[in-house]
Amino acid sequence: MNADIAAAGFVVAVLFAPNERFYPEVQAAEQRAQEYGNWLFEPGIDCTVPAMVEDAVAGLDALDDTVPAGAAGVEAALGGVVTAAIVVLRTKNAALKALDSSADSVNSVVWAAGKATYLPVLNAAMDRATGIESMLAGKQAALAQAKKEAEEGKVAKAKKEAEQRKAALERQAEEREEEQKGNERETETEVKKTPGDGALEKKGKPKNGGFPGYNGPRCYGNGGTDWEFCWPESE
Repeated sequence: MNADIAAAGFVVAVLFAPNERFYPEVQAAEQRAQEYGNWLFEPGIDCTVPAMVEDAVAGLDALDDTVPAGAAGVEAALGGVVTAAIVVLRTKNAALKALDSSADSVNSVVWAAGKATYLPVLNAAMDRATGIESMLAGKQAALAQAKKEAEEGKVAKAKKEAEQRKAALERQAEEREEEQKGNERETETEVKKTPGDGALEKKGKPKNGGFPGYNGPRCYGNGGTDWEFCWPESE
């Protein structure tokens, strides 16, 4: 009778020494119940240990091991399904491990009986979830660094262009100043070379007085370097 109840998954085998006559038979029946997922071992019943294990890892089915290329996709994954799956997994995992010292004798026995099977599943799920989380965090950091470098590059480029424009304006100003100075020097040179304004030449006609080569009186200035005709006013 006890073996039949255990095989249906309604009870678990518990040894009360020295009464162990039927224990092997009941334990074998419990093992069959686990294999067939009967009642206490039914994943479809919310309060069972198998259901808690399945709930713990269920969120991982929605996780994608491919890291999104863009910042929006990374942030959505970190703030959405990945974080949610890890929270559920950790919560359920803690609840299951608490059965080691729980007053829930039935589920504690079920957990103890199947822990060797359940723990690797939970640990593998946690490793995968935290691995995806780590990859996403690394991608997020890399994208943030790339964005920072791009912004710094724009600032540096703008600064360089501003310096180049300033240097070009300074060169143009220097060239204009040098050109102006050159024009002033040319003007000064022409003034020095010009014998006069020719005004007096128009006021009279040169008379050589019968002397070949004589073309009229001259007035000298600037230490004798400049001269001009100085005909007297005609009466």
